[in-house]
Amino acid sequence: KQTDNFIVCVLPEYNLRINYPAAWQIVGNKAILYNNMVVGFGIPKENSTDLSFDSLCVYVLDMPANYNISLNEFIDLNIRDLKDTRPKFNLIESTPTTLGGVPAYQIVFTETGQKKLGVSAIKGSKVYMVSYGARPERYLKYISTVEQMIASFEFLS
Repeated sequence: KQTDNFIVCVLPEYNLRINYPAAWQIVGNKAILYNNMVVGFGIPKENSTDLSFDSLCVYVLDMPANYNISLNEFIDLNIRDLKDTRPKFNLIESTPTTLGGVPAYQIVFTETGQKKLGVSAIKGSKVYMVSYGARPERYLKYISTVEQMIASFEFLS
């Protein structure tokens, strides 16, 4: 089992904290953030020719006012959207879990060249999503580290 030195990443403007391995790089400054991503952590490249972008990213989405949707409904919509927009989408599992102590859903799927894990939770008027994606041969190599990162996810209030 790999033991990493973890660093705490605190994002007070998003009310969250998550730990990440010291060897991983924080990616995404305000200029290049997209799709509501608030922070990303890039897995170190294996060599100078490694062009992959294996990473764990955290997204925070604002729910529209007066938009009451359950976590189950959100996950169903999310899976339907993935199926509609990603032709090679293949759902492997969808299971209830927790994120930062609140009810969450975890989905594992494959799509073009990647295996992905996503954990989504709704807290207040926001959806919090943690997404890990890697080439299938590297997915298992980092899954225990990713699970430690997800377990460290904490809401500040």
